[in-house]
Amino acid sequence: MSTELKFIEHFVPNYTKGHERPVKFGILHFVSCRYYDGYKDDPYNMEGILKLFDEDGAKYQFSCHYIISREGTVYQLVRLEDTSWNAGKSVIAIPQYMESLNPDSIAIELVGMEGDNYTTAQYQSLAKLAVHIEDEVLKLNIGQIDHWVGHDWVSGEITVKLGIKEKSKMKVDPGILFDWDVFLREKYRVRLDTEVRSGAKHELKAEIVADMKAGECLSLWFSKVFNGKKK
Repeated sequence: MSTELKFIEHFVPNYTKGHERPVKFGILHFVSCRYYDGYKDDPYNMEGILKLFDEDGAKYQFSCHYIISREGTVYQLVRLEDTSWNAGKSVIAIPQYMESLNPDSIAIELVGMEGDNYTTAQYQSLAKLAVHIEDEVLKLNIGQIDHWVGHDWVSGEITVKLGIKEKSKMKVDPGILFDWDVFLREKYRVRLDTEVRSGAKHELKAEIVADMKAGECLSLWFSKVFNGKKK
């Protein structure tokens, strides 16, 4: 798999400059324009989705760092060194209890809707983008991505139980059909390919296996608990 990844820049003004806290999380969302005027019958239309972030994003104060189309094209809306408005009222308990995760996170929107399967191209681009983000966050000295989580993990049922959100407003993205195992395996393949290209050992030895982040294992555990997967 080629690790080359190109972005289409479509920067929006809906963000906060810098990060108040170190970045620790990548948060995955889904997005469509099915409720946007003129796009009801074409919910994956990227023109409509970008207009949604341009117009409604400014009005209702939401944004993200990246969007991945159904074809795997990556659009960048907010620079990594700045905070996107993606998590809103949110909470996480691991590795420590934190609320309002916008400053701590980098947000990726996958074009899709509840009940959708995602495309192979999306998983491949997501894996490459996740590795790129992990590396760039370190280079920019703005934190370290410890975990990849779903919007539903931090703004879903847990926020309702804690009284942070009303049940009608809890989040379900990226959805129960998002395959965390596929994402993390693809990401690990990209990471290995990147290391090999940079001169790492070609043999899959214990030290390379051990280099898998504990956060990925934690993410797999979370996915099985929250999504009821049986492996």
